[in-house]
Amino acid sequence: MNKTNKIFTIFYLILFIVVLGTIISLDSSLERPYGPINLAPLQLSEISYSKTVDVEKKIIFDVFSDIENYSKILPNNIEYVNNISEKLPIYEISLMEAGIKTNLTVEHMIEGYDKQIIKVTDGDAQGTTITQIFESHGNGTTILINVDLKTRGVLTPFSFLPEHNVNHAIDTIVTTFVDYSTRSYTQNEIIVDNLYREILQRPVDSQGLVKFSTLLDEGSISIDEIRNTLLNSEEYASKFSLSELKDLSEINIQTKNFLDEIYDITLRRDVDPQALQYFGSALDNNKMSKKDIVIELLISKEFNSLPIETRELNETYQLNENWQIINQTSYEIDGKYPSKKIVRAYGIFFEKEILKINDIINLFQK
Repeated sequence: MNKTNKIFTIFYLILFIVVLGTIISLDSSLERPYGPINLAPLQLSEISYSKTVDVEKKIIFDVFSDIENYSKILPNNIEYVNNISEKLPIYEISLMEAGIKTNLTVEHMIEGYDKQIIKVTDGDAQGTTITQIFESHGNGTTILINVDLKTRGVLTPFSFLPEHNVNHAIDTIVTTFVDYSTRSYTQNEIIVDNLYREILQRPVDSQGLVKFSTLLDEGSISIDEIRNTLLNSEEYASKFSLSELKDLSEINIQTKNFLDEIYDITLRRDVDPQALQYFGSALDNNKMSKKDIVIELLISKEFNSLPIETRELNETYQLNENWQIINQTSYEIDGKYPSKKIVRAYGIFFEKEILKINDIINLFQK
């Protein structure tokens, strides 16, 4: 991992929303002060925190620096993280808690494995500077955090919280990252746990871990098949409730165009209103990726029941290099060439880079 180029949306920025949630839910686990209530509490401008954890410095530092994993480590609090600059180390992070969402833009510099300085450059914490220091402590690591806090808008209540509540919330976030970094899982167990975190927004339970990792070890199931099982589970359906379904008029026009296009490629028709609402809401809300939806269509009964594909000339199947890769991949796996509808659909999505070669292999192995 190239630390000098990393923009790192530091873990305790999530704290702004996590702690804001405690205002709404009045979490009874936090200590309440006795005596008269101060109706004009002092506003926090500086926060200091330290903790020694039983994890080697490089390991815990790498976990904190791996921004792509943040939605897996804290799936209930991070909706997405996007790199919004091709050349500069800048990310946008969308945070959520108790139905409240806010976006922050963060810039970060790292000094080796020792120090990180983070500046919030946009959003309701603009102007906040965070310094984090990692120090080796025997076989463990001491993490020191200092925050120069600036808040406005939806995050304003954060700066008026009691300091012991703030430290409690920071400690919860640190513990979550430590637990993630110390998972004693095999590679296949990590894959299963990450899928649960991504789709069901929680760590895998012991039953699911044993079941799916064993099937992966045996080669009896693919990663995409596990993904589709979780996406079609009752638990996922309950999480992706009707309240999250958008009205058709609210779905992004690019999303509508994308769904119409992939329905035409696969099912040879326009997307129907029910599918537009479901997949459109899922895509706009980052519940499913474009690849997830494409795979759902490619393994559907409707696609598999369609007759022979007639929308391309024979020369196209013979001359298109990417389509020939689909042909050859199928032959190497099954010892036979696929139908034209398979070649065309898989080939188009391969050309568009929605599907990678490993996705194609997994589909042929189903």
